[in-house]
Amino acid sequence: LGSTGGLRVLLDHLREGWQTSLGRLCLISGGLMVVFGLLAPLSSVALNVGHLMRVTGMRPLDWSHGIFGDFLPPYFGVQAYELWTNVMYFAARSEIHNLILTFDPWKVSGIDQRYIGLAALPLCLAGLILGYQRRYFGALFLAFFVCVVFVPYTVDNMAYFSLMHLQAFQNVRTVGGLLPRDGPALFLILVAALGLDQLLLRISATPDGAPQLVRDRRLGYVLVVCLAGLMVFAAVVFVEGIRPSLAALRSTFTYTGLYLGLFTMLVLLLLFAGNHRAARVLSVVLLVLVITDLILSGSHYFAERPNHNNMLYRDAPGSSWSKPRPKEIGPITSEAQSWPGQDYRGILHNLAGGPWVGLREWLILEGRPAMATLLENWNRDTKFMRAYPHFRFYTAGRFIPYDAIKSIDGTEVPKASGQWVYVHDKTLAESSAGVARPIQATWQIDEFSLNRVQTRVSMPQDGVMVYFDNYDPWWRAYVDGERVPLHRANFTFKAIQLKAGEHVVEWKFNPYPVKIAWALFYIALLSYGYFMRRSLSLERSAAAVPR
Repeated sequence: LGSTGGLRVLLDHLREGWQTSLGRLCLISGGLMVVFGLLAPLSSVALNVGHLMRVTGMRPLDWSHGIFGDFLPPYFGVQAYELWTNVMYFAARSEIHNLILTFDPWKVSGIDQRYIGLAALPLCLAGLILGYQRRYFGALFLAFFVCVVFVPYTVDNMAYFSLMHLQAFQNVRTVGGLLPRDGPALFLILVAALGLDQLLLRISATPDGAPQLVRDRRLGYVLVVCLAGLMVFAAVVFVEGIRPSLAALRSTFTYTGLYLGLFTMLVLLLLFAGNHRAARVLSVVLLVLVITDLILSGSHYFAERPNHNNMLYRDAPGSSWSKPRPKEIGPITSEAQSWPGQDYRGILHNLAGGPWVGLREWLILEGRPAMATLLENWNRDTKFMRAYPHFRFYTAGRFIPYDAIKSIDGTEVPKASGQWVYVHDKTLAESSAGVARPIQATWQIDEFSLNRVQTRVSMPQDGVMVYFDNYDPWWRAYVDGERVPLHRANFTFKAIQLKAGEHVVEWKFNPYPVKIAWALFYIALLSYGYFMRRSLSLERSAAAVPR
């Protein structure tokens, strides 16, 4: 799109491909592949639109809070927070934030920066200077302005509140956090790509083979001056990093100076490249260094993150952000049995994570110390489960309307864990409040995985079995092979009725729309690959026919 008439050429190719039946099949399957490729990873979140929330965790959450919890303005951060987040697109190390820009309430959000690589700086200069006359740059700058200035600094505007009402913006992130961080990052990456495109487009040679700077020499001279200034800046940063007084920032300064200088020098060489072969070699070297830069900074990022993880989740050492490995996960009966990675806090079933992402009904209880006996297998101080899976058995439950969660602070809770349980279906409750009592049933786990638990239960009398894991419409319960109704308990957990005697109880979590979305993506991918291969084979066959 950065080349002259690029959009017109693209449309011409699409129109030409649509003329044949095989071309139409390629375009349709390719389009479906892109659509399903975007929908598939979002489908799991989409199933919980309206319930999944992100909050700061700084105060109890009420039912009346918006989908963003208490992450609404002015709580999502101060102005400097959004501004410096954009500056840190070019910070390959976290020392600058840790030592200087400690502006956020947790002192750790700098690790959540969007580092896009130091090569973006000289390439963005090339894109902005060489391509400023292109019409699409105006639209790009408008998008940049909306993301960086308009949304975060003018929160009381119709555009902001209109975005907040769209479902796509109603899960996990706030508009104020999503656009100022991710929007400008995408913009800068696009401008950097256009800068590389402009550099390669302007390479040509004079009749005598001498290199020609650019078609518009004035633009070339302006870019040379800017790149020279960037080289000087990189050298100053590198030298400053050697000073003893900046020992704490030495890694950041020397790394930034070295890589920024290399990238700027490569862009200068590309600007003066006299033929396409030289430009190709320089481009490959540039891209290889970009990959190296991102890998090294990513390694540093994940090496630093466990320390911040301890600060966010618990004070004990040894916490890790590595994801749990399902084959090594089994039932736990104490926090000391935490699974590999220690990052499974029920997040796969929307319990909590991050640690402040979860279901609305869960977060309303989790944020209140008084509700601890309703969430008896959860330690709200360390953010870890005490036991999982965890079951309780009662003769019945205390009935309370589910809507009582809207005024939860006035709700009675058990004085001790296991005394009684709330249910929200009258068929599960006894007629007299306080009569429901625990049952000393025995149970053992026969099979366990993250999404399937099979238990063998011995019930001395009819009652209710409560599974202390979040209720979700995609859970199913089976008693002796027969599916039984699933009910809510304690507002956020799930329960079933169980007759006296020996039973095999199976709990299955199967959000099949997610599986359907992924299946459609892979079908479209395979179809696209098949039709493209046939199309290329026909083209080669036609080219081989002598004329």
